[in-house]
Amino acid sequence: PADQADPARSEAQVDLKFLAGMSSYALLFDAALGLYDLELAAAVARGSQLLPAAYRPLLRRLEKMEDRQRRYEVDVYLKRWEAALRNLATQFMEARYAEDTKEVSKEENAKQEEVKETADEDSGQTQKWNTCLDMMARHDLHKVGLELFSSFTTFAEERRLILSSLGKKYMSEQKYSEALSIFMMTTPIGIEDAMEAAQFDGNWRIFFSLWKQKERERPPSLKEPSDDENDDDDPVHDIFGPST
Repeated sequence: PADQADPARSEAQVDLKFLAGMSSYALLFDAALGLYDLELAAAVARGSQLLPAAYRPLLRRLEKMEDRQRRYEVDVYLKRWEAALRNLATQFMEARYAEDTKEVSKEENAKQEEVKETADEDSGQTQKWNTCLDMMARHDLHKVGLELFSSFTTFAEERRLILSSLGKKYMSEQKYSEALSIFMMTTPIGIEDAMEAAQFDGNWRIFFSLWKQKERERPPSLKEPSDDENDDDDPVHDIFGPST
């Protein structure tokens, strides 16, 4: 008999039915999948009451992926957003480090091929980064993002964008003081965003300090506006309206 020929399989099926009685096959499948073990997930699915159409396409798709991408896709499927962010950010950072250490060929044909390859890589990197930033905003993972992109040199621009996104989140929640603090942490300072946060927070000392900084950084050709333009650029005019 089949059971005698494969006692381990028979025992596993008994154990699976016992566990399913305490939970559900769907939860067991998700738990197995969450271990990133596709063989275990497939075994659970085969010994369960799950329809093949419910799990086979997913497992086949996952089998074709590289390990880090597969882990990310599993986390997204299970809605484990912090783990998903960590796995996707790791892919992004590994590609960045590889790009920094990549040797450039001196042969013209190799250069032309490299231009096309680099363009494709840049597109993939941009998509990964946009997904990371969107995940931080949607699932309140900015602090995790700052932890992951901790290098102030390699990931200076990414850190600026994360802080800017966090500041805008605080603004939407009317946490103006927190938003101001975050905008002031960006490098360079997001003057327009920080001025808006300072205005809503009523922090006029920082507001006018930022306005002076903005004026100092204004291109020389724009530093002598006409009277009408001068009124438009006057922060007092913007806040309290035109003088009478």
